[in-house]
Amino acid sequence: MATEPARRRAARAVSAEEAVGALSDRDVVLLGMREPPTVVAALVAAREQLRGLRLLVCSVVSRAPYAVPEATAALQVTALFVGPALRRAVRERRVAYLPCHFSALPRLVRRGDLPATAVLLHLSPPDADGWCSTGLAADHTLAALDAARLVIGEVSPAVPYVYGGNRVHLGALDLVVEGHAAPEVFARAMPGKVERAIGDRVAALIRDGATIETGFGAVSEAALAALRGHRDLGLHSGLLGDGAMDLIERGVITGRRKSIDRDLAVSCAIRGSAALYRWVDRHPAVRLEPFDYTHSLDTLARLEHFVAVNSALQVDLTGQVNAEGLGWVTLSGAGGQVDWVRGALAAPGGRSIIALPSLAGGEHSTIVPCFAPGTPVTTTRAEAHYVVTEHGVADLRAKTLPERAAALIAIADPSVREDLSRAAAEL
Repeated sequence: MATEPARRRAARAVSAEEAVGALSDRDVVLLGMREPPTVVAALVAAREQLRGLRLLVCSVVSRAPYAVPEATAALQVTALFVGPALRRAVRERRVAYLPCHFSALPRLVRRGDLPATAVLLHLSPPDADGWCSTGLAADHTLAALDAARLVIGEVSPAVPYVYGGNRVHLGALDLVVEGHAAPEVFARAMPGKVERAIGDRVAALIRDGATIETGFGAVSEAALAALRGHRDLGLHSGLLGDGAMDLIERGVITGRRKSIDRDLAVSCAIRGSAALYRWVDRHPAVRLEPFDYTHSLDTLARLEHFVAVNSALQVDLTGQVNAEGLGWVTLSGAGGQVDWVRGALAAPGGRSIIALPSLAGGEHSTIVPCFAPGTPVTTTRAEAHYVVTEHGVADLRAKTLPERAAALIAIADPSVREDLSRAAAEL
């Protein structure tokens, strides 16, 4: 639930350039998953005047204009998640990656481990009582409002008003910038034959009445499409996209049997088409909540039959999961995967599913004997449950290391099974 701001601010209307002019080179500026485009563009344009300013970014869907070489030469950028727009800058060491679980971010902000002196928000127009919505993401940014010296809100009629714990009162803002840029839209991933086969296997592991979590991409789209014959599913996820909207409209996702938040689809972010953004605007069954609710173990452990469906880059023969990078090359972030996995394993009747094609790029096996040096372990082998490829399902829970290796080899691409078997015998 949104609460009244702890301190009242001026909420003064200014231009984007004036808002950025209120920042200093000593500020630490916090950005969430949805960034205010007009204010961020003005900040990048004023980078020389703000040389040394630090940005804490969580660029899941942003185009990250602050990550170009001329911007990072002046600004210190720290990424709490590495979206596609940040990969090159992280690889070139122009942006630093700070590994963290999404569930921990609000706590790190509140207690000053990530000390934000300024917060930039993209907001819907206010309602009659002065409450704006953060529109398409709740995340961790609101945790900084009370302590930050400066809160800037870009208010745009193009941002939908979504209900939940993502509301910000005008009284919590120092400066208000009028914006008109529409939120970035994303085309739906188109599953191929491999992804559809994976989706069918994932759907077979989900019972009617379960509450599901999925991400984005072709495998997630295929899994959601394969659930069209299910009944009374619930949604509690890090992402609500077009696939979930379709299932809600079809009456597949109803939330009717959820043990908490009954009849509601809960997420911390919305990503997809312009039609989706229009659909969520004031939708009575959609709620956005911050990371410390959506990803909290306390919350997830109360969701009966919670099923977390996540992707990965690689799984080794002991059940370790890598969802972040290859060797020393960072491609993503820890994000919410571990939160979802632990929540599913703690939930009554819960299941954690790691779903991935057996070959990456149709060439390299994603089931590997062991990870290359520098490769991160996102989910540990002690938390392994189901691993799904187009070739089958490996249930690793309560399995010994040799049993796990055998189960994973059986779902690897047939062309590499003999090599994996030899490697397993040597290991």
